[in-house]
Amino acid sequence: MSEPIAGVGFATLLAGATPFNAGNVNDTYRAQVLLGDGRIAMAIVKDLDQRQLANELLASTLAKAVGLPTPDVYLAVVRPAILPLSKAPALQDGNRIAFASADVRSPSVVFRYRENPSLEASLLQAISSWGGLGR
Repeated sequence: MSEPIAGVGFATLLAGATPFNAGNVNDTYRAQVLLGDGRIAMAIVKDLDQRQLANELLASTLAKAVGLPTPDVYLAVVRPAILPLSKAPALQDGNRIAFASADVRSPSVVFRYRENPSLEASLLQAISSWGGLGR
């Protein structure tokens, strides 16, 4: 029997989000989120419009479905007093829904390449030798 595909979780943004820019397209923050099961986790939170949010959720779900090692993702409720977002879809109560992903503290392949293009050969080697690539 195959394992169930991990879906999108729910979270609430906690106070103390810190902005960062590593070539980000949108405003991005490192923050703590309260998960639905009561645990607190570190996350990357992005201020995305509705279309960008849908794209991120779809990409993550598809990546998980084919077994790619991707961070868990969440729809995070963000209160304006905690973090004033401008693009994230707004709820009737004034809160917003942001995209959040588990902060795995490991830069993406794209980020690594942009920071140091001379790593291209080693990055391609790492990707092509990954055991799950054929799946």
